[in-house]
Amino acid sequence: MSEFEYVIVLMSFIVAFGASELLSGWGRQYLARADAKPYPLQLVASALLLGALLQTVWGYWGFRSVSWGFGSFLLALLPLLPLVGAAGIIMPPAGQSAAETDPKQHYLAVYPAVFRLLATWIALGTIAELVLVEASLHLGHAVRLVGVLLLVGLSFTPNPTIHWAGLALLAALQAAFVRMVTPALG
Repeated sequence: MSEFEYVIVLMSFIVAFGASELLSGWGRQYLARADAKPYPLQLVASALLLGALLQTVWGYWGFRSVSWGFGSFLLALLPLLPLVGAAGIIMPPAGQSAAETDPKQHYLAVYPAVFRLLATWIALGTIAELVLVEASLHLGHAVRLVGVLLLVGLSFTPNPTIHWAGLALLAALQAAFVRMVTPALG
């Protein structure tokens, strides 16, 4: 097993935890749908989070030639922490009945933290890339900057129309970033 394979397995466990939080949250909402109507904005935001988790672990392929030590491991790990944190809070927590947790009210209570955590994920991912692979500036950095600014802006408004537009723009930015920057395996 190479150093990269060892590191990516550890990263994959953390990504799997975030994905598990999202998937189990969707399952809880589905089962409680008669008592608490799912909130579409929350579901779309959580789907984008799942995409971000998957894209991040795929994007780690770009780190395959890194000379790994504990410091570089921590630097690569750091962006996952706010991303998984956002995945852990976007859906209502387990153990609460549907009557206790209205999905819309939950989303309105957590969206500022979720969007700020996602902005932090992008910023830390940029730092990790620049330090670990000595990447040059590329168009993906402009996409990241727009993403951070959009996420910070979204964290300050409860307006659902703005959230819908912001999430649509974030999905487009994520797709553009994947096309431009995320490495192909090979």
